[in-house]
Amino acid sequence: DEDPRLPPARRRRAERRLLGPLNSDERSQSLEEIGRAAAPSFDFFIFSFLAGTLIGLALLLDAPYLLILGGLIAPRMGPFVGVALGTSIGSTRHFIRSLSGLLVGSGLAFLGGWLAGLARQLWLPGESRLAQIYAQFHWPALLALGIAGILLCAAVVKDRRQSRAASLLLALRLFV
Repeated sequence: DEDPRLPPARRRRAERRLLGPLNSDERSQSLEEIGRAAAPSFDFFIFSFLAGTLIGLALLLDAPYLLILGGLIAPRMGPFVGVALGTSIGSTRHFIRSLSGLLVGSGLAFLGGWLAGLARQLWLPGESRLAQIYAQFHWPALLALGIAGILLCAAVVKDRRQSRAASLLLALRLFV
């Protein structure tokens, strides 16, 4: 509890801690809440498939606005945070659950994009400039992916909710 005799600098330092609570029971409860927020859900898988389909169509039709719409439809990337959390606290069970959820969601996004590619080959054969642009490796894109991952993890740990902007950037880079 806050002691009024503590200097202001120590009170601020206690508030800025990563997991905040000083008590071990409060810390474990806080980790459980973060784990629940980062767990993959059924909605994560459904929206991953829908986002993959829309992103696939956007790449094949050279429609950047559809690409952004696919990123907006993409689910919040909670399992990404779960992988980071499982690694940092050393929980193999949580790490495996989050990693498998992230891989299944990415696989569903890939499946949606692949089905969109099959549909395009039947109706509109040709090449896509937008897909060629996203297929190239860029250091700034990798840097943006890292920053988005850090921001998303920090938002979940601090506020118990996920930052939509960081999740959007992460989903666009991972799913595309």
